[in-house]
Amino acid sequence: MLLVLAVAATAACGRVPARPDEQSWRETASTAVDDAVALVGTASLVLEQQKDGHLLGGFGVSTLVHSEDSLGKAVDSVSTVQPPAGVAGLADKVDQVLSDADDAVRTARMDLVDGETASFDDDRRELADVRHRLLEAGDRL
Repeated sequence: MLLVLAVAATAACGRVPARPDEQSWRETASTAVDDAVALVGTASLVLEQQKDGHLLGGFGVSTLVHSEDSLGKAVDSVSTVQPPAGVAGLADKVDQVLSDADDAVRTARMDLVDGETASFDDDRRELADVRHRLLEAGDRL
């Protein structure tokens, strides 16, 4: 019983999200969005080059795995902090577009691994759309 209480108390203590001031939140979100723009662009370029036969071996897959991992870290850097009340609406929009970017890069990686070259054009259109929305979000930060 004491062990259960100790674990519960420890878990509860470490679960309070950070709450930065507005300027700090905007800087963190801006960095995450900038990173996401670059990673989405990388994913699109990899698909284009793979489709054209310009990539050797597993380079494209390795690059997209790295992009997906890095994008997940960018998403977490924003989603794990409590935004200041003054930017709650903007924070929701930033969270959503970062999540969409993460999904688009994941889909691109899955299609590349599966050899679904017929899906690359659709994937690139989705990546372009999410890149545009990331740039718009960045302008609001």
